[in-house]
Amino acid sequence: TAVQPHYKADDTPCPQVAWKQLLEDGINENDAIASVNSIQTALFRRYETEQKFLVVCATADEAKAGDATANKVHFSSSGDGYCNVVKKNIWCQAVALSA
Repeated sequence: TAVQPHYKADDTPCPQVAWKQLLEDGINENDAIASVNSIQTALFRRYETEQKFLVVCATADEAKAGDATANKVHFSSSGDGYCNVVKKNIWCQAVALSA
C-alpha cells in the first residue's frame, strides 16, 4: 500500500520514506508551481490506481536566515499519510487522500 504506518513526532516531517525521494526529485528550484506538477506526476506514476494525493508547494522565505530550512512549517497529523520536504528554497507537502 502507499501509506505505511510509522511512529510520528514533531521531528518527523516525512514518515513516508518511499515518498520522500519522489518529492526531493520533483522539487524545481524557486518554482513552486512546476514542483507541484512534477511531484503530482511522480506520485501518480508510482501509485496510479492505488492512491490519490494532494500536493502543495510554496516558495520558502529566505529573508529570515538566508536559508529555507529556517522556515519551519507547523502542522498536526492524526495519521501517517503525509510527507514534507524543504529543498532548493521550496517547501512541498504531499498528503494521501481517502475520499
